[in-house]
Amino acid sequence: MAKPDHKALARPPNPLGGTSPPSLGRPRRSSDSVGKSRLPVAQRVTAIRAAMNDIATLVIESTEARDAVARGDAPRSGCWPLPQVCAQNLVATIRFLDHYTELLSHEPMTET
Repeated sequence: MAKPDHKALARPPNPLGGTSPPSLGRPRRSSDSVGKSRLPVAQRVTAIRAAMNDIATLVIESTEARDAVARGDAPRSGCWPLPQVCAQNLVATIRFLDHYTELLSHEPMTET
């Protein structure tokens, strides 16, 4: 059985053409791109908050439909009670998305 060569390089120091490929890590931001990158973050936060509102509406309508069925009334047209576990998971999703938007809005936009 052959012995592994632990001294071999995982990637040659100078690939063909003499230029290294871009790293797979976080992209570097120049001072010009810092202001431009803030806009997409703000748009992402807005879109996530809109999704959170939609999910909250589903949970509220599900709770109202469940209460109506419990009273013996017909639920409002287009509304149906979600299983309790599903509603709880949606509430947890809202909490995670809220935490994520907090992280996004405080993301440092400095040059790396």
